[in-house]
Amino acid sequence: MIYRPLLEEVESIISQRQYSDQEIGFDDSAQLVGLSCDGLISDIPAVTISGWPNFNQCFGGFRSNEFSVLCGTSGTGKTTFLANLSAHLLLQNVPHFVASVETGPHDYVLRTISALSAKDYNSGDKFSKEEIEMLIKRMSPIFKRGLLKVSQYISKIDPKRILCDLLYARKEYGCKIALLDNLNFFMPFVDFEKSNSALDKTIHDFVMFCKNIDMHIVMVMHPRKKEDADGCARVDSEYDIKGSSTIIQESHNVILLNKPTKKQAENGYSQESHREITFAKLRRRGAYTGKRIMFENVESKYFERSFV
Repeated sequence: MIYRPLLEEVESIISQRQYSDQEIGFDDSAQLVGLSCDGLISDIPAVTISGWPNFNQCFGGFRSNEFSVLCGTSGTGKTTFLANLSAHLLLQNVPHFVASVETGPHDYVLRTISALSAKDYNSGDKFSKEEIEMLIKRMSPIFKRGLLKVSQYISKIDPKRILCDLLYARKEYGCKIALLDNLNFFMPFVDFEKSNSALDKTIHDFVMFCKNIDMHIVMVMHPRKKEDADGCARVDSEYDIKGSSTIIQESHNVILLNKPTKKQAENGYSQESHREITFAKLRRRGAYTGKRIMFENVESKYFERSFV
């Protein structure tokens, strides 16, 4: 499949040209009542994560037509968290697309294998030939089902090109979820003065794509440099995300990933193995905004522990 027809469709999706020749008109509000309420009598289609009941309760699952942000400081384990999502989705037979541009496809697959095995194979250590042969034998049936589509990009990529990949992954392989790591690699090269407007345009394009395509996109983003009272890097709110307020306004969900605070560490949480998830914004499930869940990272596999 060549890019040109996909690009034309992407351009149509993210632009407003499809409305230019339409007559002005409004929906009938009486009809909207029935149409709007129809969905209340059935479950909203969403992909939940097996073994993470608290996460599912708060987040409500990965619903189509939504754009989610995952933000954490360097070294908190954002990519490992995504790899754990991939591991669960593979076991749940959910086709999904991954663009792990920051670390590359080989690194990401090793992280996913580690999450599936509960053993860190991405540590740089050497393993015996026999162990790796057994590992390949165990993993091959899982990956051969073709449920994980990983992009080959390892450097900056034009955002419209990655949108073409997303469209292709949805059409050809039925990918319902896309995990993109990270926004910096989908931003065009621009002067500093134009960086905020370029960021706004990129985010808006991804959100418009989500609104029109049956897919849930998770985008990794970096925070502004900030330290807590103990001198530890931390993301306390959605307003700590690097960039303009457009990210907060247009995204459907914002999830923050942090290491435990010094106080939490004193109460038994290890800053090395535990990670705190905070739901900073939830457009559909606002009652759970601000809820925090602690996970434990055991050999690159995330185990949900409890609310904190």
